[in-house]
Amino acid sequence: MTKLFAILVIVLGTNTVFAQESGSNTTSETTPAKSEAPKKPLAESAKDLLNTTGEALQDASGRVAQKLDETKIRRASKDYFVLGTYSPVDLLIPSKKGLTVGLIKDASETWEFEYLSGSVSLPWIVKDLGEMTDRRFSLIRRTYSKRNSFNFSYGLTYTDFSIHLGNDIMSRVSGGRSPSLDLVEIETLGANFAIGNRWSFDKNITLSVDWFSWAQPLKVIRKKHDFLSKATNDSDRDDVGKAASVIAYFPRFAVFKIQLGILF
Repeated sequence: MTKLFAILVIVLGTNTVFAQESGSNTTSETTPAKSEAPKKPLAESAKDLLNTTGEALQDASGRVAQKLDETKIRRASKDYFVLGTYSPVDLLIPSKKGLTVGLIKDASETWEFEYLSGSVSLPWIVKDLGEMTDRRFSLIRRTYSKRNSFNFSYGLTYTDFSIHLGNDIMSRVSGGRSPSLDLVEIETLGANFAIGNRWSFDKNITLSVDWFSWAQPLKVIRKKHDFLSKATNDSDRDDVGKAASVIAYFPRFAVFKIQLGILF
C-alpha cells in the first residue's frame, strides 16, 4: 500500500511539472517581442530644428515689419508730437540734450522746432579755457514723400555759443575786471540738413534716429568778447581771438541723434 501511494505521488508530481513547463513554453511562444520605433537620423533631426527655427524667425520678422509699416498710418492720423532728444556724438560739444515739438501737416511732411544744449568744462580748443556751452535752436521741415519712415530734413539754425574764460587767463588781466569780462559769446545763423528714420508704434509711441545731421553757421549776427579789448597778454588775446573765429563757422556734425516721444 505504501509503495502504491509513493508511485502515485511521483506520477502526479511529474505531470504537474510537465504542465507548468508546457504552459510556460506556450506563453513564451505566443507573446510577441516588443519592437522599438525607428530613430530619425541626426542630420534629419537637425534639418527639422532649423526649419522650425526659420519659420519662427520669419513669423516674428513679419509681425515686426507689419508694426513698422503702420508708422505712416499713425502719423497721418495725428496732428502734433513731442520728442525728447539726445545727441551723443555732436560737434562742437557732445552729449547734447533737448526737446522737439512738431506739427504734422500730413503723412508726407512735418514741421518741427528743436532745442539742443550741451556744456563741457574740459578745454580742447584753447588751453586755460573754462566752461563752454553750445545752445542750438532749429526750425526744421521733415519730408517723407510716400515713404513709411525714412526721411530728409532741412531748415534754419540759430546757434548761441559761449565761453567762460578760466581763472588762469583772467588772472593775467590787469586794470580791473567787469562782470562780463570772462564771457565770450558768439551768435550765428545758418542752415541744417539731416537724414534719418522715424517710427510710430502702439499707443503712438514714436522713436526717431537722425543717422547724420549737419548744422552749418553761415553768418555771425553777434559777437561779444570784451576780453579782447582789455587783455594785456598778447598770447592770451591771440588764443581767444582764434578760438572765437574757429567756433563761429565750425560745422556742427552729428551722428545717431536719438528722439523718443509721442504723437497726439
